[in-house]
Amino acid sequence: MIKVSIFFVETHTHLDLIKRNAQEVVKEAAEKKVTKMVTIGIDLESSKIALEFASLFEGVYVSIGFHPHESKFLDEENLKELEKLAIAKKNKVVAIGETGLDYYWKHSNLACQMEAFRKQVNLAEKLNLPLIIHNREAHRNTLKILAEEAKGLKILLHCFSGDLKMAKICIERGYYLGIGGVVTFNNAKKLRAIV
Repeated sequence: MIKVSIFFVETHTHLDLIKRNAQEVVKEAAEKKVTKMVTIGIDLESSKIALEFASLFEGVYVSIGFHPHESKFLDEENLKELEKLAIAKKNKVVAIGETGLDYYWKHSNLACQMEAFRKQVNLAEKLNLPLIIHNREAHRNTLKILAEEAKGLKILLHCFSGDLKMAKICIERGYYLGIGGVVTFNNAKKLRAIV
């Protein structure tokens, strides 16, 4: 008889935003067979906080970067700081992001978002790290930038919201699709069909 050991990896969490004690959350997750998790930075400060959490817990790792909403703050100094963090904490930093494009909320102008996205793609290439992508109502430009800039990188499109055509393109390119809780919404029939 073959004994199978099942475990899960939570690829996208924000431990710094959880109101409960992080130690309790990590312990409870481990009891439910979530043996590893990635907590996400959305700017320089939250990336540093995420690294603090990761240093406290075995099995907790970090993705550092600037979310599209925060892209207006990604200047050369902050980009260098991200690179220094990734190098100094290479045993805990497993990806760059949450980066990408958000055309729904537009907290940062679109040109700024695209520039920050490209900078983080280039940083991921330089450090040989995967990218975690946020894409909201920016499917065409997200795919375009990834095709132009991210050749050979491992890509995870977090909380995938594209259509079947986009899903096929992503799969053909070898990207991973993160399917979030949105799949349970009544109006998510197209997303459920993709899954």
